[in-house]
Amino acid sequence: MSDFTEHIGYSNYKTVTFCWDITTSCQYRCSYCYALPWLTPVNKFKYSTAYKNVLKRLSMKSMPEFNIEILGGEPLLHKNINTILNKLSTNNKCRQIVLNTNMVYDVMEMMYIERVKISPSYHPESANPVAFCRKLLQLKKIGYHDNNLLVNINIHNDTRYIDDYLYILKFCAEHEIYAGANYLNNTPGYKCMYTDNFFNTLYKAVSSLDIIPTGWSMDKINWLGVSKYRHPWHDDVRVQSGDDIKIYNMGEIRDNKLNKWKGYKCLPLLWQIDPDGKIINECTNEPLKLDNSNIQQQVVCPCDECGWSDVHYKSYKHNEDIE
Repeated sequence: MSDFTEHIGYSNYKTVTFCWDITTSCQYRCSYCYALPWLTPVNKFKYSTAYKNVLKRLSMKSMPEFNIEILGGEPLLHKNINTILNKLSTNNKCRQIVLNTNMVYDVMEMMYIERVKISPSYHPESANPVAFCRKLLQLKKIGYHDNNLLVNINIHNDTRYIDDYLYILKFCAEHEIYAGANYLNNTPGYKCMYTDNFFNTLYKAVSSLDIIPTGWSMDKINWLGVSKYRHPWHDDVRVQSGDDIKIYNMGEIRDNKLNKWKGYKCLPLLWQIDPDGKIINECTNEPLKLDNSNIQQQVVCPCDECGWSDVHYKSYKHNEDIE
């Protein structure tokens, strides 16, 4: 437990976040994918109609304001993806919609939906950087740009992919597309082994670019704290110890090991929606009640370590009245 800290997060933060895996289908089989054990081929769709019940639940009067991230599998393989996005965009409780996609699907068949933010993910084990960048231009032609288009580059610990990252970063800088870094975690098929040598190699490579993209500051001391785990839609996190109040970004949260809050009172606001439509709280593993009565329920943190979504840290945690 972080005994020296009395509060973390924001007491007025109440926005629920859903991470919705809308399909089990995907063209890729990346070793680092958390969904790898349950992925199905592109021509085999499971739970293809489960989305209807999910959309009904999200439109209930008892549903508070929420943000939602659409995941997979590959979301664009869902034959009703445009319907899903349109329904969410007209839901007055929905504040933000982020669609994560590997873009193998023909993105020109997508509709432009004003409230949707597109987050194309580059997967180095499976994708081609040139083809990936062509799809980015197609998204811009549809209307996605500025604050509603963010590239996420999955940073593999194998240095042979660094040239791919440089190609994408250079392209994004030239076309004014924001590019962020997504650092990977261990999975049954992938062991994450980031080393000082790896980061030094990456640092030198990115430093060689004529234009350093926004979010990839090359300050020798701070660059990993700025670009690592950084996301333009992430808010900074408030941490208080007595009268001492500090504001950290997610990189600094990791650097300072502020991820142990077991026993603290917390409002766990991150919910997972499975492809079959089940809605489970990511921290407590409790299902969402049919009347949504437990969707913003305070609990005593049961987790040995906090997760790495910024939502975990914006959720208010405090240790008053805990024995």
